[in-house]
Amino acid sequence: MKTEARGGCCFIPDHDPYPVMLYTIQKPDHDLTKSHKPLDIYLDPNGPYFPIAEYLRWKQWSWCFHSLTYFFTNNDWLDFKSLLHHTLWTLLVPYENIVWCSLDGQCEDFHNIKRHIYPDSWSISIKGEIPMALVRTPIKKEWVVSKETARDGFRRARLI
Repeated sequence: MKTEARGGCCFIPDHDPYPVMLYTIQKPDHDLTKSHKPLDIYLDPNGPYFPIAEYLRWKQWSWCFHSLTYFFTNNDWLDFKSLLHHTLWTLLVPYENIVWCSLDGQCEDFHNIKRHIYPDSWSISIKGEIPMALVRTPIKKEWVVSKETARDGFRRARLI
């Protein structure tokens, strides 16, 4: 059983064993399948993402959406125009490898983990917030469906 909410498909908690199609935008030279030095903002106890890193016990991850339309959502957190020359990665990630996070909650109060980590995307969508998938990196190569410039991907999806 699937539920539609805010332009994307939402998953019923603990009932969707299938892989999830996700999209992430990375700098052109960044390879999600290779290990990279963790960013200081993830490791610094005073950094904005340290609480999530500590909670997840991860040193690096990718922020993903399950709908390209979320890059265009009217919000204060994303500026799609600044991402057009970056690389759009399309991933097919096993559900059990995803931690769901509210973009709104994370950006409004990054220290309050309970405000932005959820068991599923559906719980975020019903609050009227944007669900984000956190996927630990490096990712497995077999999860990569495609890579292209964000501009090309958005054009192909008829979003620009």
